[in-house]
Amino acid sequence: IDADAVAIHLNALQEVVQPEGQTNFKGVLAKIAEIAGAIDQPVLVKETGAGISAEDAKALEQAGVAAIDIGGVGGTSFAAVEYQRTPKKEDETQHSVGEALWDWGIPTAISLIETAQTVKLPVIASGGVRGGVDIAKALALNAAMASVVQPILQTAVKGAQETAQKLQCLIEELRNVMFLTGVEKIADLAETPVVITGKTAEWLNARGFNLQNYAKRGAK
Repeated sequence: IDADAVAIHLNALQEVVQPEGQTNFKGVLAKIAEIAGAIDQPVLVKETGAGISAEDAKALEQAGVAAIDIGGVGGTSFAAVEYQRTPKKEDETQHSVGEALWDWGIPTAISLIETAQTVKLPVIASGGVRGGVDIAKALALNAAMASVVQPILQTAVKGAQETAQKLQCLIEELRNVMFLTGVEKIADLAETPVVITGKTAEWLNARGFNLQNYAKRGAK
């Protein structure tokens, strides 16, 4: 089909909760490396709602992937999707597992920082990205790009005009954040000072990631 790239989705959490799920992931990293080395197109790896850790990002980089889509906690929970698919009366065990693992994984902002500080690959931010301000935050945290799904799907069912209007709103939100932070080009957002606080900071400090570099960008 002359595709520009191949995206391999990691969905271990979904398979765990799915009644018909297949959880044999043994050897999956070696297979990813095999595919990356065998085809001419770039191979991307995308998580589907549970996030990518620094350790996994490094392993994927060493396997030869061209980019990583972190797919962090904050957007669609596929544990929740499978929980809703499985009536309790049909499979009480799987229903219980889905409820217990509903929010399992690494939040998007944390996964983005862990991955961007660990690998030299393009990192795509997805998982709860809803508007232009979220896109700006992701780009400021060194994402190469951001992926937005829910707002577009919600407007797509209304028609092409509404979808185009929503996209225009996202662009204008991003443009105005750039104006308010004195940024001229998209790429310059990665040099904008960012202060990281709360549970995100607690997590990243515990994991040994440097947050001062974000807050002191541009300082003389």
